[in-house]
Amino acid sequence: MIDMYPFRNAVTVSHMMTEPYARRAHVLVDMTCGNGHDTAFLARTMPDDAVLYAFDIQPCAIERTRQRLQDEGLGDKDVRCCCGSHEQLLADVSSDVDIIVFNLGYLPSGDHKIHTNCEITLKAIKIGLNKIAINGIIMI
Repeated sequence: MIDMYPFRNAVTVSHMMTEPYARRAHVLVDMTCGNGHDTAFLARTMPDDAVLYAFDIQPCAIERTRQRLQDEGLGDKDVRCCCGSHEQLLADVSSDVDIIVFNLGYLPSGDHKIHTNCEITLKAIKIGLNKIAINGIIMI
C-alpha cells in the first residue's frame, strides 16, 4: 500500500492515513474543498451509499470542485457542495461524521488575501469534536 502513496507532501500523507476510514465512512466532510482534490479523493474512496459534504468560503472553489468531480466521473456520488464559513456549515450537518478533513491555507490560483482564519477554524474543530462518530477521525 505504501507504494501507492509516495511521501511527496502533506496531502499524500493525509490521503494515505484517511483512506482506510473513508472506505467504510457514511458521512464525510471536506472543510476546505479548494480546487477539489481532497473532495475527489474522498468521493472516489467512500462507499456508494455515503454522503460527502464539501465546504468552502469562496464560490469559485465550489465551482472548481464541482467541475473536478464531473471531470473525474464522480458526478453520481452524493457530494453536497456548500459555500460559506466551515464552522457554520458543519453546525448544520445533522448526523455524526466519520471523517472531517481540513486542508488549511489559501486557494491555489485564487485570491491569497482570502485564507483560512485561525479563530474560525478553531470553532469548526470544536464543533467537529462534538460531531465526530465513534472511531471517526479529524485530519488537519
